Amino acid sequence: MKSVIVKVGDVFYKRSFSNSDDGRSLTIGRAFSNDVILGDPYVGPSQLELNLTAEDGYDWCVSIRDNTNPVFLNKKIVEEPGFSIRSGDQLTIGRTSVAIYTEDHGIPETREFSFTNWLHNHKFKPLIASAMLVLLIVLSLWTGYIELVSEPDLGDLSVIAIIVIVIALVWASVWSLAGQILKGNHYFFSHMFFTALCFSLFTLTGDLHTYIDYFFSNAQAGVITQWLVLILLWGLMIGLNLALVTYSARALRTGLIASVCILGTYATLLYLYQADYSNQPIHSVTIKPAYIPTTSPVSIETYIDNYNALFDKLAPLDG
Repeated sequence: MKSVIVKVGDVFYKRSFSNSDDGRSLTIGRAFSNDVILGDPYVGPSQLELNLTAEDGYDWCVSIRDNTNPVFLNKKIVEEPGFSIRSGDQLTIGRTSVAIYTEDHGIPETREFSFTNWLHNHKFKPLIASAMLVLLIVLSLWTGYIELVSEPDLGDLSVIAIIVIVIALVWASVWSLAGQILKGNHYFFSHMFFTALCFSLFTLTGDLHTYIDYFFSNAQAGVITQWLVLILLWGLMIGLNLALVTYSARALRTGLIASVCILGTYATLLYLYQADYSNQPIHSVTIKPAYIPTTSPVSIETYIDNYNALFDKLAPLDG
């Protein structure tokens, strides 16, 4: 007795052949009379028929029974009405990919849980995710207070907190929906934890480029640092969330590639559509970052008032 395993998406179908089977075949198509039924309108009612073959080096002979749309074998179009395949070959029918295996086909070794899985079954997962979200809110309020205001303004700080919460929850919810569709499990709190973690890293490293600019007196070094940090953190955030909704062992690498593509496209658009003239000042020296203390701190209001007083003194000279 020999078996054939057909993989469609994440679903496997197994059919065992015995000497008593008439024809010893397996059919694939859209009609309900087939052994493997595909819900693809570009697939014929009875598209393919698989039969055991005695040909050396091959396991099955495939017959094409509907020529409305082409059939691809390992991404190469099939020109003949019949062809032979081995275990592990992939057929593309319409918009559906089908992989064919024997029951003794080798499989990878069992993978250990990745760093994203420790949170899945933790009994305090909702509390841990909520704590990470609270930490994100605290960091956002702290950086907003230091960078934007010299005196506390609860209204502005509340807006910052609300915006951060909404963006984090929406991002986690979108990935949870993707997980529910692809794997049947949403993992919402895991997505929220890793999203809040990455957003916190964004907050902590948001002004890193200004320090590079300040200490090295090189604006270009600051710009390069800013883009590198954005690429790495976006790649980390996409990769961590992608690892939760797929079984891919290369989720982080995929996230980094996606980050490079997205931010590369954005940077290209910025370059192509930048204005020929800008009224923004170009400084010959770098400006002190917000977190570097001074011996006699001056509020932004006092700083502006001093400049206005200086302009008032210079105004008569223009006349």
